[in-house]
Amino acid sequence: MGGCFSLSCDSVVTQFSNWGFAKAKIIRDLKDNIPALETSLVGLKAVRDDLLSRVEREERSGSHQRLSQVQVWIESADNLRNEVDDLLSSKEQQLQRLCIDGLCSKNPRKSYLFSKNVSLKLTEIETLRTTALQFLQFQSSVTEPTTCFEERPVSATIVGREQILEKAWDHLTDDGVGIVGLHGMGGVGKTTLLTQINNRLLRSSHEYDYVLWIVVSQDTDLRKIIDDIGVKLGLCGEDWHSREEREKSIQVYNLLRTRRFVLFLDDIWTKVDLAEIGVPVPTTENKCKIAFTTRSLDVCARMGVRDPIYVQCLAPDKAFELFLKKVGEQTLQSDAQILDLASQVAERCCGLPLALNVIGETMASKETVQEWKHALDVLNTYAAEFSGMEDIILPILKFSYDSLKGEHIKSCFKYLAITSSCPKDHLIMLWISEGFIDDSMGVERAKNEGHAVVEILVRASLVISEFGDTGTVELHDVIHDLAVWLLSDCGKFKNKVIVRKDFSLHGMRGLNWETVTWVSVVSTKEIDISPQCPNLSTLLLLLDIHNCSETVLSQDFFRYMERLTVLDVAGPYNFTEYPDMSWLVSLRSLSFRSTTMKHLPISLLALTGLMYLNLKSTRCWSLAGISKLSGLKLLWLRGCVTKLYISIVEELGLLEHLEDLTISIADSACLEKLLSFPRLANVTSYLTLEHELGMAQGNSMVWNVRTMEKLSQLELSRISTLDIKIVEGVRTGCFPNLTTVTMTQICGPADLSWLIYATKLTTLNIRGSSFEELISREQLIKAYEEDLLPFEKLKTLKLHFLPNLRSICPSSLTFPFLKELIIYDCPKLKRLPLDSKSIAEGLILKHSPKAWITKIEWEDEATRQRFLPSCIGE
Repeated sequence: MGGCFSLSCDSVVTQFSNWGFAKAKIIRDLKDNIPALETSLVGLKAVRDDLLSRVEREERSGSHQRLSQVQVWIESADNLRNEVDDLLSSKEQQLQRLCIDGLCSKNPRKSYLFSKNVSLKLTEIETLRTTALQFLQFQSSVTEPTTCFEERPVSATIVGREQILEKAWDHLTDDGVGIVGLHGMGGVGKTTLLTQINNRLLRSSHEYDYVLWIVVSQDTDLRKIIDDIGVKLGLCGEDWHSREEREKSIQVYNLLRTRRFVLFLDDIWTKVDLAEIGVPVPTTENKCKIAFTTRSLDVCARMGVRDPIYVQCLAPDKAFELFLKKVGEQTLQSDAQILDLASQVAERCCGLPLALNVIGETMASKETVQEWKHALDVLNTYAAEFSGMEDIILPILKFSYDSLKGEHIKSCFKYLAITSSCPKDHLIMLWISEGFIDDSMGVERAKNEGHAVVEILVRASLVISEFGDTGTVELHDVIHDLAVWLLSDCGKFKNKVIVRKDFSLHGMRGLNWETVTWVSVVSTKEIDISPQCPNLSTLLLLLDIHNCSETVLSQDFFRYMERLTVLDVAGPYNFTEYPDMSWLVSLRSLSFRSTTMKHLPISLLALTGLMYLNLKSTRCWSLAGISKLSGLKLLWLRGCVTKLYISIVEELGLLEHLEDLTISIADSACLEKLLSFPRLANVTSYLTLEHELGMAQGNSMVWNVRTMEKLSQLELSRISTLDIKIVEGVRTGCFPNLTTVTMTQICGPADLSWLIYATKLTTLNIRGSSFEELISREQLIKAYEEDLLPFEKLKTLKLHFLPNLRSICPSSLTFPFLKELIIYDCPKLKRLPLDSKSIAEGLILKHSPKAWITKIEWEDEATRQRFLPSCIGE
């Protein structure tokens, strides 16, 4: 027993001694290990910086992104460095515990634990350094290919985009611009432009960590956008795919918020909520950028773009250049006539790159004159049948139509197939007549909705609207082809729609009229047939004024059109004989624009269901009997040359359902009679007073503005003496809706103080008159006393040929909305009602002659410097 115990005791003593010696050795080595640890830490930092530098350099090149294991190594090195720094912070205290030249410690336990940690950290540093050196030996070990920086393929044939490319590039590189929006119609080249910007950025020496390209398309799917961004950023694997949409966006945000990035979003149709997809908003501080393409100007506004870039169609010379490149030299040289025919085909594309490319490629193999002439025939009759139109061009453009919200808006757009270019107010009247816009709540409300629809179509890049409310609505030719195609149910029933610009009688006889619903024809010189068209609902007869001065419709022309609801006759039709209109029992809207007739046809007066009658610019010598059209809601007589007797005004007063009247008056007695009917005065929206209008009672006219609440536009022309007075007690309620005033050839002196009370006036146009001042000092003081600010909503002021004008207003005014000031041939006008704070931004001052601006007496030097750069001499 004693022997066994003796052996066990010896073993324990031996093991204990070895353990003690080991601990003592760790403590004894502390003096050497601390400097070694400090040296190793410096080496680790150097290796870490080398590795990170290479990773970031390769990431900036756009070809690679860091491996996950490299990122883990960098994070481990950073953590270890912090731990060693904390450990070494107490080294002095630990060294002071050592005694007998470091062979033992005053506190062996604490010294041992500290010494052991130092030894372990030395081992960990060496392990990390070894791994890092292995990474640095191979280029592919630190990074892998990334999709964050992608140079994208682009067409080799790009013409005429240099200027807008530079403009877009300037926006992107401007430190003050965070979001860039490119908008324009489909097929105009927005994606190509954005691709050029992307590729140019990648070839430049930029400092962005990420350049991301995301295709959004019509059905905006935020989940897909987030996933696409995640893939570009290298976020993948089971953990990423298992996350919810919100978690993914947060992860994307936390990755991007500390990095500089450019995000390209191609083809967006609605606002993309940046917070929802985890993308930080670009600011001047983070220096990030977002650029996108869209067909909608509304989207630009909702995305916060301050200055959207409008991508227009190519100029004619550049369009022809692109078309020729697509056709090719071999085809162009195959016949001497082809070049001229190619010019005509290219012109039909109206500068739209999509059409120029597709049609040019189609014609590249056509080497005979007959093929080119046939192509023109197809394009000018039913373009959808041209190769490439129905399968490529029209479906692409149709996306814009599909994005419209509301069937009535889509119907309004399709209707443009038969109107193409049309005055805005007339187009809206046609929409209302067709029932696309409901007028059950009143014509005024329906007209406002019509204007809203026009703006929706403009912002969707489907139509072009010029010159504000009084201008025209036009379609690009290829967009017009789209409207025709849609109106014929995407080509399924093409015989429903007839749109011809040069339509002969022979062509009319060859048609199957029974299937026709919509007809718009031009240059019909003589129509002596009675087409049987029981389903015809809309007929537009437009005459080319240069080709014909007299046109005759047969007596029975309308006999088989019992479903016709809209009839629009325009051009110099001279109705010496009247077709029988009593057959048109369904007619709601009738327009005779710029036509000539002796009187209203008797058969027309029988159409008691007629609701809209437009006689604008028509020469109709007598309107007798018009009161029989008892259902009229809208009557437009502006510019109508007629003998407007008092008896006719009295007939107008009998139209109980009338809601909108435009009228031209050349007789003061008729004006007074009109104002004597409060209901007539209240529905007058456009009033023209013209010719030598002698004012009763001392050449003055009393204007009871309370009875003209809907008046929005006023024209005064060729009046010898103008003296408009406002009834006392109603000054502050004057002209509640008057927005546009035009005065031409007002010969005598005039008091224009009534303009002050037109508080919603946006456009003032005065020409060829003898005014010396517009607003006097006394009138201005009185306005201020009544808390009125003259012209505070004015947008456009045009002054033409006013030889006596000395003053617009004696002192400076505030024009918060003034954008256009045009002053032509006003030699005595030396001062403008402007100071340096009169207008916020954006005023354009056009003047003639050029030297006139040098004689202006500015309010002060600040005013001169403020406005002189905005002056354009002509």
